[in-house]
Amino acid sequence: TDFVFLQGRVTTPEGEGIGNTQMIVVESDQNAMTDIAGNYFMDDLVFGENYIVGPVKDINSDNGVSTFDLLIMQKHVLNTEAFTSPYELIAADVNDSNSVSTFDILQLQKIVLGIDTVFSNNTSWRFVTEGANIGDISVEEYDFSVPNAIQVTGIVSDVVANFIGVKIGDVNGNADPSN
Repeated sequence: TDFVFLQGRVTTPEGEGIGNTQMIVVESDQNAMTDIAGNYFMDDLVFGENYIVGPVKDINSDNGVSTFDLLIMQKHVLNTEAFTSPYELIAADVNDSNSVSTFDILQLQKIVLGIDTVFSNNTSWRFVTEGANIGDISVEEYDFSVPNAIQVTGIVSDVVANFIGVKIGDVNGNADPSN
């Protein structure tokens, strides 16, 4: 049997590597963890097979979240200061409802105050395939259904798949990506 490899990098929108991210191959026992620089490598994918690969990281929900993030979200919800990046929208959708509202602010407030230690309806990180068209933040209804995995049909050569990670609740982007 011939094998091919899959490799890539998982980074923040600013390009900083995200460590401790599990790379899952759907319907397979294949997986890998990213190193501290966000790199991963799998070398035993079977030639000609179909694969769906995506990252998962759901630890330390409070990493990078603060009252400042709550303030930024509140300004956006009240239309006094809009977000400037689609990644801010992803981070602010704390309850994974495909919108940003006071409900997201309330749930994040519970994390900041230590009332909750995990997000009730979301993972601590969300991921987008690098190069994906994730939309225009100026539109009223942002499309949150961004691609978070890659599908390789009939893999015949080595594949590079990179992802952008967004820490949920960390609207200002100061989370430690290796944590």
